[in-house]
Amino acid sequence: MPTNGFQNVFLHFLNYDTQQIFGLKHRYEDSFLFQNLLRSVIVAALLAKEYTFLPIGFGFESTISRRVLAHLACFREDGLIRYAFWETDLSTFISKKVEGYRPYRDLPQYQSFFSTKPDLIYKRVSAPFLNRRTRIGKFCVNKWESASVNPEDPDWQPIYSSFSSDKSLKTFQELMAKFPDIYSTSPFIWPSVASKLDKYDPTLVQKVRLIFEKYYYQGYLDEFDGTVLFDLPFENSTFGLNVGPMHCNSYRKYLNFLYSLGLKPYLDYALKDPAQIIPLRYNPHMILLKEQVYGILAAAESEFSFEQIIAKAITTSPAKEYCHALKADLLSLSAGTNHKLITIPSLTSTARKSDAKYTTNMENGEMIGNKDKFKQQGGMSESLKKSFLAHEYQHGKIGLFSAVLCILGGVVLGLAGIVGHTSWTAKALGFESQITDAGPGVVLFIVGLFLTFFTRPRPRLKDLN
Repeated sequence: MPTNGFQNVFLHFLNYDTQQIFGLKHRYEDSFLFQNLLRSVIVAALLAKEYTFLPIGFGFESTISRRVLAHLACFREDGLIRYAFWETDLSTFISKKVEGYRPYRDLPQYQSFFSTKPDLIYKRVSAPFLNRRTRIGKFCVNKWESASVNPEDPDWQPIYSSFSSDKSLKTFQELMAKFPDIYSTSPFIWPSVASKLDKYDPTLVQKVRLIFEKYYYQGYLDEFDGTVLFDLPFENSTFGLNVGPMHCNSYRKYLNFLYSLGLKPYLDYALKDPAQIIPLRYNPHMILLKEQVYGILAAAESEFSFEQIIAKAITTSPAKEYCHALKADLLSLSAGTNHKLITIPSLTSTARKSDAKYTTNMENGEMIGNKDKFKQQGGMSESLKKSFLAHEYQHGKIGLFSAVLCILGGVVLGLAGIVGHTSWTAKALGFESQITDAGPGVVLFIVGLFLTFFTRPRPRLKDLN
């Protein structure tokens, strides 16, 4: 498994259990929580090596996570969000959950599985599947079996040391040792575990729950070469995972990296229209810049901090030139620029002229490889294409309507015999118009013809595919 660079990001914060552990629904207003969960997914999708991923159950169990996933339809269509999935089809998955969760069906996180049409819930948040090779429940049980009986295990040692007597410690250890047998044939889920710990101190139970979550996350991270983000706006736990590129990375550090590229307005606008992230993720300069950062991370010595590595990356050639080229592409992409946010990833003339070395690198095949990668991953998403075409044709319809009014008005004025004396000479875009002593009907008619030409829809299909 690679130990450096950005990895596929596991969206653990969309897990109902994680949200419950930190009391997110009680601590924050829904609007704040929704916006920050959404921003966290956007940052993860922008920086992930290939994709972000989560178990399909997250969308069933948490209503606010379901809202976030529904809002990110473009990410799901593009494959930036994928579901880790063991079963062969959705009906098998739902049937298994219904059977396993039946004793807990009244708990809010499981009620969706017992609704009249759970398949409709899935349709709201459908996404591509990642085939799982590891049964997560079995993985967690095995981890529990090997670690919980070891008094020196770093996860369990703080718990064992909190017992005041050897007798109470032995009773607890014996209970923990029974769990592998208990859960060899039944779902290894927290409500079931918690029911067996109800006589213990809540602080101890919370520590056990964090270990439970750690094992759960670790199974996914190991299988899909993933990382989780900590230092989030709403929680800061690492769940005992190794901090660093292997398993756990700082959201705030990644966010500062993106801000250092001048992307804050762009990320703010993406909360409203996430489709704008798709072309940025596949922008050739962004791809090259990320690859350069990967290389520096891989070669960096351990004493360098993440901030020092990034600072070195964006101030050292060729990453420095990639950064300038990316910023040139994004000059028109700040929020409030009337749909100009959808114009990348075209390479600007400014970027072409500013860096002869960069052009040479592209001609040597580096850029060609990333263009091929962009095409292989599907180019822009369908939702982005629809947004682009809808804007173009709305603009064209307004222009055509205005042109028809001018032409009809000119005809009416001409037939009515309205006379006047208007002269003009105009040159624009290689065209020349010269009129002498014309009536208002003729002028209006010509204006209509110009509007027809200059406002016609002109979507560039080659930029969309």
